[in-house]
Amino acid sequence: MLVGPVARLKDLLAASGCSSEKIVAWTEGGRERQHSVARGLHVLPEEFTTVAAHDCARALVSPELVARVVADALAHGAALAAVPLEDSLKRVSLSTVDATVPRAGLWRAQTPQAFRRDWLEEAHRTVKGSSTDDAALVESLGHPVHITPGDPLNFKITTRQDLELAEAWLAAHAVGN
Repeated sequence: MLVGPVARLKDLLAASGCSSEKIVAWTEGGRERQHSVARGLHVLPEEFTTVAAHDCARALVSPELVARVVADALAHGAALAAVPLEDSLKRVSLSTVDATVPRAGLWRAQTPQAFRRDWLEEAHRTVKGSSTDDAALVESLGHPVHITPGDPLNFKITTRQDLELAEAWLAAHAVGN
């Protein structure tokens, strides 16, 4: 029996009967998302010139959304899934509203995010500090990032309520229902 997260994934994949032939490289994740992407770039074979990064907390992403983001990255150099903000935004301090922020032109970034590999590698190599997403790193180098309309169902599952919502959606859309 193998040990470690990658070894465990390989064991689970083998036990499931699923094929791993589409997986071109394996690596351990990092402490933060940015570190994990950098590790993935390091082990990715050179022939791959476009790279997509996806947050595993967004488990309900559709294959169609992934395909659209990758197609937009191929056409524009960089793309990310995003949805326009619908809620009013409030800037708050000490539990008091300081200001209402106009939401026009504001979008909620999602993953997947896809990039020309050379842009993403340059961003990881040269941009100092941390970032919550790779698009911000690429943007900081002056490269334009195209918005691909995302999907509200592509939400992060990070709380018990998020998990319950995802489970309810999956149960309602299970094959045979």
